[in-house]
Amino acid sequence: MSRPGWRYNPAATLSGSGGMKDGFRRVCAAFVAAVLVSALGCSDPMDGVRFACDPAGPETCAAGWKCQPADEIYRSLYQGICLPEDAVVPMVKVPNGTFRMGCNEEKDSSCSCPDSDECPSHNVNVPGFFIDQYEVTVAAYRACVDQGRCETPSGHGECNWGVSGRGQHPVNCIDWYQARVFCTWAGKRLCSESEWEKAARGTDGRVYPWGDEDPLSAQTKYGGPVGNFADDTAKTVHTSWTVITGYDDWYADTAPAGQFEKGASPYGALDLSGNVWEWVEDCYQSTYDSGAPLDGKARTACTTHDGAARVIRGGGFDYYAVDLRASNRVDDGPDDDVVFIGARCCRSLP
Repeated sequence: MSRPGWRYNPAATLSGSGGMKDGFRRVCAAFVAAVLVSALGCSDPMDGVRFACDPAGPETCAAGWKCQPADEIYRSLYQGICLPEDAVVPMVKVPNGTFRMGCNEEKDSSCSCPDSDECPSHNVNVPGFFIDQYEVTVAAYRACVDQGRCETPSGHGECNWGVSGRGQHPVNCIDWYQARVFCTWAGKRLCSESEWEKAARGTDGRVYPWGDEDPLSAQTKYGGPVGNFADDTAKTVHTSWTVITGYDDWYADTAPAGQFEKGASPYGALDLSGNVWEWVEDCYQSTYDSGAPLDGKARTACTTHDGAARVIRGGGFDYYAVDLRASNRVDDGPDDDVVFIGARCCRSLP
């Protein structure tokens, strides 16, 4: 789905405040492999901030810190890293195997091939990985800021940063670069688009993480809300919004991360539909026809036609059914730091 005209509730989407940032500095901050550090003249973002540790060995981290396994791209340097406890987001395992990615026309009337950017559907063989059980929280992101490695998010409009009582809400108002730096700092990485979609829908081609029912039907079937969407409560605050009438998750804006267990994906991941959109690693292209990876990796070659746009997934607190589907994809500029976008990280299996 291309960006122009895709926002259903414009009153809830405020323009970013930062403009173009220093891209080279951000790229340097994201690379930690020694050869790249040396070639680019960057300092290792881990240096002087945390300590290497062995997740299988005795506890060596300082009080208030925990040893967490590192992603495979860092394991030539260390097996694990010490993180402040506030920065530890639990992860769930997604096993290796093939799934069908893209528009499932047999179940989903909201996408239609060949016109949708969710087409053509195709098989992707995704190696096993871990994905954060829920979005990166304000508290987790604050730990990175406090360690001097992450930039402070925008504080405009309805951003959660700096708002009392929002520590366990998803951090929003961060751009793609900031999301990438956080995941790197945490010893993880941004998910590829195919990893994200497999985590959200499994291998049965379901429309939503919880199944094929739309949110209102799912609320009835499962006896409660399945995620944080544009709902009746939101309508009482944001009177101009289009909402899912009859659906109520009790939050007008973001909800605490991991709040809606009834909306869990097949692997136990939460909030993959709603709350905030989530940056993934991939460059956006308007079709899966031209060179979409079939091995679970991210598409990293941005084309001239689509510019430097990156992909966001999952829908947000101000969106309704069509945007909340597991196969839905949207392009956004990597410098966009608006209220409905946050992040989630992945880590490869050992």
